Amino acid sequence: MHIGFLTSEYPLNNTKTGGLGTYIRKTALELNKRGQKVSIFWESIRNAKSNDRGIVVYEIKCPPLYYALNSQSLIKQLIRVSYVLYSAFKIRNKVFQVHKETPLEIIQAPNHLAPGYFIKQNNKIPVVARVSSYAPLYHAAFGVPRTFGDYLIDYLELRQVTGAKAGFSPSHFMQKVYSRYENCNLDFVPTAVEVRKPEKTDNSVLKKILRQFPSKQYLLYFGSMSRIKGVDLMADVINKLAPKYPRLCFVFIGVDYGLPSGEPISSFIFKNCDKYKERIIFLPFKQHWTLYPVIKRSLVVVAPSRVDNYPNACIEAQSLGIPVIGTTDSSIDEIIVDGKTGFIAENSSAISLVSKIEKLINMNKKERVEMRKNIEKNMIAIFAEDRIKLLIKYYEKVIQKNKE
Repeated sequence: MHIGFLTSEYPLNNTKTGGLGTYIRKTALELNKRGQKVSIFWESIRNAKSNDRGIVVYEIKCPPLYYALNSQSLIKQLIRVSYVLYSAFKIRNKVFQVHKETPLEIIQAPNHLAPGYFIKQNNKIPVVARVSSYAPLYHAAFGVPRTFGDYLIDYLELRQVTGAKAGFSPSHFMQKVYSRYENCNLDFVPTAVEVRKPEKTDNSVLKKILRQFPSKQYLLYFGSMSRIKGVDLMADVINKLAPKYPRLCFVFIGVDYGLPSGEPISSFIFKNCDKYKERIIFLPFKQHWTLYPVIKRSLVVVAPSRVDNYPNACIEAQSLGIPVIGTTDSSIDEIIVDGKTGFIAENSSAISLVSKIEKLINMNKKERVEMRKNIEKNMIAIFAEDRIKLLIKYYEKVIQKNKE
């Protein structure tokens, strides 16, 4: 089977990327291992073709898709919308060009930025939309009112989903959101969790953290930092935990996208936790070979998201045996078994997060060992589902239906 993935990001040559790029590369590599041919169509900053461990990557030069993001200028908003449409049109042309040379059997398009808008209902290749977000919900979680341009892009994203041959979500949470707000019934196909452990590891970042924190006891957040991810709640969490647990430190790793005001998350937390700033460290995005030792040494990974969609960070932490504290109504509660493999706090509640973190801190040795055993059992069960096989079967079902 020849499968095409459309995307606005891709981690080629270990460049930093968000959850979409990470998911696509991970899934593409696993599909390739199963004998499937995979092509990536990437809205990039250049025109290029390369090979990523057997995956053909087509870079299509597109205008900046995040041009004037959150701008109040109507002209700039409309320019951004035109950039999104123009990029989708360029993707369409490239897909059909490649299809003539090496026929594609199915295309998977993310809803984000609607890269498959102009091929959603073509009569040559069936398109499936993978829904990773619901824009109105994400705007609300970020705390910024939608502009006219945002409404237009949100409309394009939704039309791509409803116009595609099929659509699926990796979480029941997002499936319910689309059913409730858009009367759109998505299929459920869980995210593949074949976590690739890095062949090499680098302890330099871990050593830096341990030098700064002699207690060697730290709570970890890693991933993109924004209000959507609930990282701003950690200021209140730190102020409540730090005086009670003087050995406990706080590590944040990832890209800081800031608050709606424009203030970086790091500045906000340092400002509000000034008394405990010596026990807080912020580090930029790290590659997995330097990140994994830090995860493995942590006391707990905190994922306080207001909205999420089966985040890879939680899976990675659990695959390393580390308990995760997540939130209700965010999809993280579909990954963590409350009280068994971590804890689930109330959404948007720093008080609830503190309560769950304290539960974990105060667990005795026997309880900690039991939780690690539960994590291992849960991950074995998830791996046994063979989610890549489920995805392949889903593709085959859509292809067959398209022929009928």
